[in-house]
Amino acid sequence: LAYTDAEIQQIAIEQLEWDSRLSESDLQVSVKNGEVTIFGTASSNFAKESAETDILEIPGVIKVTNQSVIIGNKKGLNADSELKTIAWNRLLWNPNIEVSNIDLNVNNGVVQITGTIDAYWKKIRVDELIHEIDGVKEVENELEVVPKHRYSDQEITENIISAVNRNHQINPDQIKINVQNGIVTLAGTVSEFKQVQQLYEIVRFTRGVRDIANMVQVYKKAA
Repeated sequence: LAYTDAEIQQIAIEQLEWDSRLSESDLQVSVKNGEVTIFGTASSNFAKESAETDILEIPGVIKVTNQSVIIGNKKGLNADSELKTIAWNRLLWNPNIEVSNIDLNVNNGVVQITGTIDAYWKKIRVDELIHEIDGVKEVENELEVVPKHRYSDQEITENIISAVNRNHQINPDQIKINVQNGIVTLAGTVSEFKQVQQLYEIVRFTRGVRDIANMVQVYKKAA
C-alpha cells in the first residue's frame, strides 16, 4: 500500500510526534512525489537520524532529504573532553568491540574515529554507539576493516546471494552485486525501502565485507 503525498505528510508528522527520541527536537516535513524533506532542529545527531529512519518506514516514501540542524538538547551539550570520555566508556563496555586498535578525537562535538577493526558490522556498531551520545554533532568514522580471515570476492558474492535467496522478500533478479577487494557495491531497484534495509543488513553481516556502497533505489509504484 502506497500513500499520497498528503497522506505521507500526515503520517510523518504523527510519527515524529510519537517518537520519544525526538522529544527535544522541533521537526517539520514536506513531501513531493514521494520524496520527503525534513527540516527544523534536532537535539542530537541520534535524533536527526532517528527521524530519518521513521520517515523511510512509511509506504510510498522513495527518498528522504534531511536538512534538520543539530542544536543540542535543552540541558546543554557536553564538552569535548567529556564527550571523549563517554565515547571511550561506551566502546569499552561493549563486549563485541576490541578497542586496542581504535583512536578517538573530539573537536567541537565532531568525533573522529580512526584505526582498524575486524568486521564491517563492528565498524557500524561503533558508529551507532557514538551517535547516540548527547552533544555529538557528527561522527567521522574512518575505521579500516581488516578481517581476521581472508575471503575471496567470489566467496563473499556467493554468500550474499545465498542469504538473499533465503530472505524471500527480495527478488534477487532485481539486484546487482559487485565485490572488489571486499568492497560490495549494490545496485538495482526494489518496491519498498524496507527491502533496501534488509539487503543492507544481509551484506553488513556477511563475512569478509570491508565496505558497502548501496546504490539500490526504491521505484515509485503507479497510482
